[in-house]
Amino acid sequence: MKIFIKGKGIIAPGIGDEIANISDEKRECIEPDYTQFFDSRMLRRMSRIVKLGSTAAIMALRDANVESPDAVIVGTGFGCLEDTSLFLRKMVTNKEEMLNPTPFIFSTHNTVASQIAILLKTHGYNSTYSHRNFSFESALSDAYFLLKENEVKNALVGGIDELTEDSFTLLKRLGFYKKNKAGEGSSFFVLGNDKDENCYAELKSVQMLSNYNIDEIKTKASSFLNEEIDALIIGSNKEEISENDKAIIDALHAEDKIIFYKHLSGEYPTSNAYAFSLAIDLFKNKDVKNTLIYNNYSGTHHSFILLSAC
Repeated sequence: MKIFIKGKGIIAPGIGDEIANISDEKRECIEPDYTQFFDSRMLRRMSRIVKLGSTAAIMALRDANVESPDAVIVGTGFGCLEDTSLFLRKMVTNKEEMLNPTPFIFSTHNTVASQIAILLKTHGYNSTYSHRNFSFESALSDAYFLLKENEVKNALVGGIDELTEDSFTLLKRLGFYKKNKAGEGSSFFVLGNDKDENCYAELKSVQMLSNYNIDEIKTKASSFLNEEIDALIIGSNKEEISENDKAIIDALHAEDKIIFYKHLSGEYPTSNAYAFSLAIDLFKNKDVKNTLIYNNYSGTHHSFILLSAC
């Protein structure tokens, strides 16, 4: 059974050639007018990450002409940082007494997926993955197999992480932003097993590999040569390509097919969801038939996402 991408909703620092909210160290989202999606009373009860996730989810569903998904699956590396910081600060300030439980409740990683389900009044499969830099791939893989096994007819899949002052300060100190600027984003997609006029691309494969050495990964990458890869999207920056990415480029003979994206999105665990949105946009060019997205974490965990024209 084939899996098709039928709708997308993107809130990101860069869309195409447009980049806003630029600083020397950060890439922050170009946020929409939320009142076009929710009334003001509802917005007051939403944290920023819930606004980002819910709005992108609605954008994707509208794009796909789907009112209610059968499954809601979200990947997030860091979860709801703003509410976590708020709760921890209040805990210190109030000396762990008379604490408002609301920030704690909304600080859990599954808040975005659950709030989307509540807003859409969906009661089906709902799951959240927090697997560091492979959170989005894990969510996408879950949706892929649910559709393959005909458990659902369509699934809403997203990758989301937010940037806060506290998280930026801590992660910068830990060296998380050594090679790229800090970033954030909310990218949601509707996947289904029926091809129609809304089809962007076909999701052919999602593969995650752990504790493989570079030669094994090169061999794995070479297996995609049968697909005649037209574009290779990688997470390195233009100025400093990682050794893993160089190996994949060599294995695929893709020196003239490389697409970089982190100068637009910035660095965050689910930035590959933004790469996924760029990949499906490539199919507007009728000459592009197959696109491969490669991601690696710490040189030991690797993922491949293969997309083909509908």
